[in-house]
Amino acid sequence: NPNNPNIELDEADVGTTETVCVSIVTLTAGTFSGTVMILGLDANGGDSTDIQLNNTNDTSSSFVFPPLSISVTNAENGTVFCAEVQAVDDSIAEDTEIFTLQATGSGTLMTAASPTVLNVEITDNDLLIIGFEFGAYTCGETDPTCEVCLVVISGTLDLIQPAPVDIVPQVYDQSPAITVYETAATPEDFNNTALEADFSNTVTRVCVNVMIEDDAIVELDQTFQLSLNISSVKVATNSNMTSDNIALVTITSEDAALVYLSPGTLDITEGDSGTVNVTTDAMLQGEIIAILSTSDGTAEEADSDYSPVAAANVTLTPTSTTQLVSVT
Repeated sequence: NPNNPNIELDEADVGTTETVCVSIVTLTAGTFSGTVMILGLDANGGDSTDIQLNNTNDTSSSFVFPPLSISVTNAENGTVFCAEVQAVDDSIAEDTEIFTLQATGSGTLMTAASPTVLNVEITDNDLLIIGFEFGAYTCGETDPTCEVCLVVISGTLDLIQPAPVDIVPQVYDQSPAITVYETAATPEDFNNTALEADFSNTVTRVCVNVMIEDDAIVELDQTFQLSLNISSVKVATNSNMTSDNIALVTITSEDAALVYLSPGTLDITEGDSGTVNVTTDAMLQGEIIAILSTSDGTAEEADSDYSPVAAANVTLTPTSTTQLVSVT
């Protein structure tokens, strides 16, 4: 093809063909009978199985992988033999491929005339679909890291360089949520630095460690979310499955509040009442409830020595860490 030394094909265009032709430029004498062949040669990631050829001079022929053999009988100078070339959709996410077609022949047929090779470039249209292995993870507050994983949902990868995917820790977005969670904050509760997960040709599962921050605050379990940032054009997520694209991480609180009474000894004159402080020195995020009760010592409830307290709830909050309780 002296006027078309390069052909571009797209895997997505199934059935679309381009024409390639081989011509006999010079015969030393007479005519030629034998075989003209169009070979597919590997080059720059391309493979002959990525294309098919069909002899347009033979209505009974069908598309085949190279080489394509064309039988020739009594061909003269200037005889042209043409073939259709089309891309094969292989469902593999791969780089743009370039390979060559080369003309040759049997017997004394030579291929010295230029050009004897033709470049074919195929644009790939396949994607590797990935997502979070699980939609929710639970990690303890004292765990320094929390492992989360991405997995291949569908497709196969065949790239020269690995395809990077960033896992981005974020404050949980409550607005579209079906369930409302206690929100974890950054940097107090988790590190929001993006983490890179690289998918190479044989990898189907990639895990990273999200950093968890431990604090001394007595709080409820807290949740943050992970989202994906994909820079490779060969990798995508399943847009119909939110659970593949976003994962929730719940940090279980492992801090406890120490609650104590003061004074340790309370002297009350018979017939009078006194007060005792229920106190905590812990940093509270929300309220906690201490349960206060009395029991007999040398003074006995049965003798009406004191008024019993049975499982009284004493609520302590971040702004009120001490409550007074009357004892009679």
